[in-house]
Amino acid sequence: MSKHHIVSFIAIIMACGICATAQSSSFKPTRYANDNTFSISDTIRFADTRPDSQTGYVSWTGVMKYSKAVYAGRSGDANSSIQLRENYADCGIFTPISGGTLTAIEVEWNQTTNPNRTLNIYGKDTPYSSPAELYDPSTAGTLIGTIVNGQSASLSVSDQYKYVGIRSNEYVCYLNSIIFTWEGAPRDLNMKMGDVNSDTDVDISDVVTLANFVMGENPEKFNSDAADVNFDTEINIGDVVALANQVLGN
Repeated sequence: MSKHHIVSFIAIIMACGICATAQSSSFKPTRYANDNTFSISDTIRFADTRPDSQTGYVSWTGVMKYSKAVYAGRSGDANSSIQLRENYADCGIFTPISGGTLTAIEVEWNQTTNPNRTLNIYGKDTPYSSPAELYDPSTAGTLIGTIVNGQSASLSVSDQYKYVGIRSNEYVCYLNSIIFTWEGAPRDLNMKMGDVNSDTDVDISDVVTLANFVMGENPEKFNSDAADVNFDTEINIGDVVALANQVLGN
């Protein structure tokens, strides 16, 4: 969707005063001081990768858990598991926003995965913007290591990387879950919710910035802590509508 269409969509929301009911969620984030730093883990499961219950190989973005990281990717679905296939539709999972310093990755293999299927884990200090980068040596970053079905389920990371990408090295891999562990701070909810461009005001510019992110762009200034406006642990179109309503005063 072009910026023109994004702005038009926002204009419709603002003009009509659409009121979205926030989804109920059991997620109740704890408020931490800004300088608290410790190890925190995020678990990505099959349901996190299925926007609007789509099937087949689909792109998804804006998934948040408890760290500051935002997760995105392109993956398939099979056996109620995350399906990654080497170089197929640029499959892979990556972080456009960091959760701190990556310290470990752990996967739960689905039992239908053939033995010796391998996952490649990449790291770098600049954001990933698409899974296609994981197939280009100039953009993939450093190959931190591999996880091999039947031989391993986790990888400890000793070097410091702020962003991570994961893809199948060969053939099809089926995963029940992926756990990313970061040394960093949890999401800071002591900020002004909705101030996604960090200019201290919550206004239409924040709605535009949030909409751009949801549509797959990577705004220069984006505060993921403030973006989960409806507290459902994901950043998606529901947050854009909720933020537009907030700006409207609904």
